[in-house]
Amino acid sequence: MDRTSLIGTAQAIAVRSLLIVLLFVGYWTAWRPARTVVLNQVAVPVLQWSAEHENDVQASAGPARLTLPSGQERGLPAPAGIPFLLPALFLVAAFPRKPYWFLFWVGHCALFFLIVALWSGALMMWPGAEAVAGFMQTYGVDLYSIGVPVALWMWERRRGSRT
Repeated sequence: MDRTSLIGTAQAIAVRSLLIVLLFVGYWTAWRPARTVVLNQVAVPVLQWSAEHENDVQASAGPARLTLPSGQERGLPAPAGIPFLLPALFLVAAFPRKPYWFLFWVGHCALFFLIVALWSGALMMWPGAEAVAGFMQTYGVDLYSIGVPVALWMWERRRGSRT
């Protein structure tokens, strides 16, 4: 390995490491507190408006607690948590020049608002909303968190092999 190649590799590793650290620090210092605000100031009022009784939706330091018309209790965590962070760190490391991690974050936030809308429908007793909301919260977020980075990785590899 020649000197220029070694310097280029060291620079690429340094840039990727810096981006990973920035994303990690930004998540813990800025996004984590903002997630709580989004949950408590946006999602909880929507869910309380949808519920028959306002106290059917409780907000605390952790996930919001929903008491569904069936009597079942469910939790609603804040958007784009650890299922976002770990794949986003991979996206930053794998594609440092592309904003895939940001688009991934936008998708996580959109998925959160879809889940809030579905739980809102469940609180208003719309048929099937409770089952779809539960499925999306339990499996949809994980499927998105795993599937999107893998799909992007495969898409970029295929694009790279054509050029």
